Order: sequence, then structure tokens, then C-alpha cells
Amino acid sequence: MKRFDSLWLVTATLAITGLLCFSQTSLADVSSSPTASPTPAAKNGANLVPGADQVDELLTNPNLRAYAGSKSRWSMSNSITYDGGTISAPFGESRPNIAGASGTSLDTDLNDQLSVKLSINAVNSLLLGFGIRKMAPFTFSGPSQTFYDNGGKDMDFFDPSLTYQYIYKLLGIQAVAQVGATQYTRADIHSSQQGNLDKAIGFDQENIYELGNLSIGASIGFGFNQPTDPTVDYSRWQWWFDPYLEYKFNDTFNFRTVFDRYNYEYYPISGMNLDKWVQSIGIGCSVTRDLFLYPNIQFNPDNIVASNTNLGVTITLNLF
Repeated sequence: MKRFDSLWLVTATLAITGLLCFSQTSLADVSSSPTASPTPAAKNGANLVPGADQVDELLTNPNLRAYAGSKSRWSMSNSITYDGGTISAPFGESRPNIAGASGTSLDTDLNDQLSVKLSINAVNSLLLGFGIRKMAPFTFSGPSQTFYDNGGKDMDFFDPSLTYQYIYKLLGIQAVAQVGATQYTRADIHSSQQGNLDKAIGFDQENIYELGNLSIGASIGFGFNQPTDPTVDYSRWQWWFDPYLEYKFNDTFNFRTVFDRYNYEYYPISGMNLDKWVQSIGIGCSVTRDLFLYPNIQFNPDNIVASNTNLGVTITLNLF
């Protein structure tokens, strides 16, 4: 019965994703019609940013556009993610940490990284955000006992953050750079018996270069963490360089693969660690400029087995 439920949920998820994506053409037709309703920003001139259209000239990649957020003065950014289980149990309780990375929950969850965005001008903005999540959302039993033993809550608000964002283009490379600070409040990550992470500051830049229908890019960045308990080992520093490739089928769909290959972490007690290589493969769907879907599968290329996979769906949604 559980297997039937999982297959039904997978089918339903794919069907909903397909309907949203194929509706993109109809939405575009309606928005171009003379009788189409104006956007909220158009209705409220006070929410417009001078020169906002510059953003879509700098960023032509649909995923990067949605990631950068709305062009309005005030808006809401949502990154809604289902961190699923394995291929054999996508809606189960457990989600294996296939990268061996710090700050990673071992249970499935449905979460929304929600931010209020203030666009200072077309390319500079501030984001104040937090997360909300439901653990093991498709099981009747909830998350694992270990999660509860570490003080975890079945549903909680977590990890408030403040981020500065800058959008630019250099030598044809489209880029979104972010610098931010986070206060960890997730018990399974904050606990000294689990992640032992208290506060973090970091820099991340998403880059992409288009070559016709093919695009090459990379995520680069670094982070620094403060521990909950300094006597217990923890990930103090992180550095990463994660290349990715995209192939555009049409204005709606693209193929995307990410090479999470070079992710280093430094632990004060155990020393330097290179996380395991994780490959992500999925189909991106640009429903509108401010709505992008990415269902994907993640696996270790050097250990491809069903029990060592992660399934997930990320929805980037910008409002106002």
C-alpha cells in the first residue's frame, strides 16, 4: 500500500508540474493581450524601480532571473523545496546524507525559504528571510526518533537571515552575488550532538555563460561558521566550486545538471574534508519569469545505487 501511495504521489507531482509548465504558453498569450490585467507593480507606481528592465537585459537565463527575484521595489521571494528520500522511498522518512556534508538533516522535509526583498535600485537589493518546514510531510509517523532526540520539532520556523544581493554581467557572464549572515535555529543543526552550528556568514555567486542553447556556469563561494559548543568538532570553514551545464529545449524547458564536486570543509579537530561528489540531474521548467520549477535526482557517480540517492523538487516563486 505504501508503494502504491508513493507511486501515486510521484505521478501526481509530475502531472501538476507538467500542467504548470504547459500553461506557460497560455499565460504568455494572456499577458500580451490588450485586455490583460496589469501586474501589481504596474498598478502601484510606488512599487516600481527606475530602470528595472535592466535586470532582464543582464540576466537572460530563466533560472537565474527567478533566483534573483522580482524587479519590484518591495517583493516576496520563495524557494520552496521538497527534500525527498531515495528513488525507492521518495516520500519516506529518511533522506541519506549522500555528500557527507555538515548542516544536513537526515529526514525528509518540505520547506520554504521565504524572504522580503527590498530593491535599492535595479541591481542592488536586501533580503530579510527565514525558513518554515514540515518534517517527513508524506508519512503518518513523522520524522525519526533521532530527530526528536536532538530536540527537533515536527514543524518549525528556522534560521533567520539577512542578505545583500548584487546583479551584474561581465564579459558575457551573467552573475548574481550574495553576501549574508544566518542564525541557525533548527535543533538538529544547532545541537552540539548533531550539526553544532550556531551562526554563519558567507558569500555565494551564481554565474552562467550562454552559448546558443547550451549554457555553462558555476556556483562559487565560501562560508564561516560559529559553533554552538566550541569543545565539539564542527565545520568552521567551507569553500565550494560547483560547475553546471544547461541545455535549452525551448523557452519553457531545459536540461540541467550540477557537479557538486569541489566542496571543502575545515573542522578544527579532524581537519580538512572533501565532501563526496554529488551529481544532480533534472529538467528545469520556466512557467513565468518569476516561477521556475526544478524536479531532480541526486546521486554519487562513484556509488550509483538506489539506496544512495536523493529525490527533490525546488520551486522558485517571486510575488509582487
